[in-house]
Amino acid sequence: MQKIHRFRDDLKLGDLGEKEFMSTYGFTKSPTYDYDFHCKQGVRYELKTDSWLVGDYFDYKNKITNNFFIERYIIQDDGAYKDGCIWTAYENADILIYYFRNSQIFYVFDIKTLVPMVEDMVLAKNIQLSKPIWNEGYYAVGYKINIKSLESIYDFYVFGSDEFNKESK
Repeated sequence: MQKIHRFRDDLKLGDLGEKEFMSTYGFTKSPTYDYDFHCKQGVRYELKTDSWLVGDYFDYKNKITNNFFIERYIIQDDGAYKDGCIWTAYENADILIYYFRNSQIFYVFDIKTLVPMVEDMVLAKNIQLSKPIWNEGYYAVGYKINIKSLESIYDFYVFGSDEFNKESK
C-alpha cells in the first residue's frame, strides 16, 4: 500500500507562505489562480513554499535537503495529467519564489529563464522523475534539482530582507 501524502497540509503551508510574503513585502493576492500575488508595478509572482531545511546534503529522515523539488506532472487516477508548478506558471507569472520556510530563506527566479534551464538540465544530466508522491485521487512526480546547479540564474535572500523589499517594489 502506498503512503498517502497529505496535500491539504501542503496547501496550508502554501497559504501560510503567501500570507507571510504579502504582509512582509506588501504584495497583493492574485484575483485568479493563474499566479499567487503581484506587486504595485504589476510583476506577477508564483510562490513555492517548502517545509524542508536547506543543508549541504540530503537527509530524508531529518528533512534536510540540498535540492529544489520541481513538480513536473500531476496525474489523476484516470490517467489524465497536467503540468506541474513552473510549467503552469510559465504562461502567467514573471517570477518564481522558492521559499524554504523552516530555513527562512528564498530563491528568486525569472520563470522564463528557469523553465528552459531545468528542461536542458533534465536532458543533459538524464535526471529522472521522482517516485510518485501519492495523494487522494492523484499523484505527482517531479525532479530533484541541486540548488547550486541553478545558482547562475537565481537571487538568494533571507526572509524579511530589506534588500528584497527594495528590489520587489
